[in-house]
Amino acid sequence: MATKEEWKDYFELTHKRTPTLEEYSEALKNNEFQNEETVEEAFSSPVEISPQKVRRFFSNKIVIISSSLVVLLIIAFLL
Repeated sequence: MATKEEWKDYFELTHKRTPTLEEYSEALKNNEFQNEETVEEAFSSPVEISPQKVRRFFSNKIVIISSSLVVLLIIAFLL
């Protein structure tokens, strides 16, 4: 049985394009390639999130919320 990468290479060679998600799913269902990892394996490894990414994520949200509040206060003041 071929690996997913081997199946993809063969598909691209014979069809002259990359396979769609539906074609991947159909090939997997038809056992045309072996899935390298199970769902459990795919979700078992912990996701590494750096403190910088967390800080950037929340700082962007704080700016948006602060700006919205300022606009709301200005509108309330004008009414």
